[in-house]
Amino acid sequence: MTKTLPPNDAHCLSVFPELLEQFSESELRSASVLGTYIFHEDYFAKFIASRSSNEVMLRRFSDYIEYLASNEDYSLRDLAEVGILEGLVSKQDHRVAPFLGPASSELVARVLSHFDVDPKPWLNVRKR
Repeated sequence: MTKTLPPNDAHCLSVFPELLEQFSESELRSASVLGTYIFHEDYFAKFIASRSSNEVMLRRFSDYIEYLASNEDYSLRDLAEVGILEGLVSKQDHRVAPFLGPASSELVARVLSHFDVDPKPWLNVRKR
């Protein structure tokens, strides 16, 4: 299936093949057709929420977010900020916060300036 998706979504699915346990191929394809932000904001965000009680998954999520946030491609950094982190911050779902890397943490600081939430849970140091 990853060959039929745009590169960013295909990469996400290759890192998280478990997405296909939660969503059908046609759902993920349809989201990708609408854009990588829809894929990440709607489907990947739901996936994170459904698996965020598992520390191993939280570490994997944070590694993926860090990959996007530290990428030289501005569109991937923006995807991390707008497509993933804004949703987590707006929902005050900070379970991934302790595992975020330095580039992700910089983006979180920017995102926090847009929301009226307690920043303390988001300012944890990465636990490795």
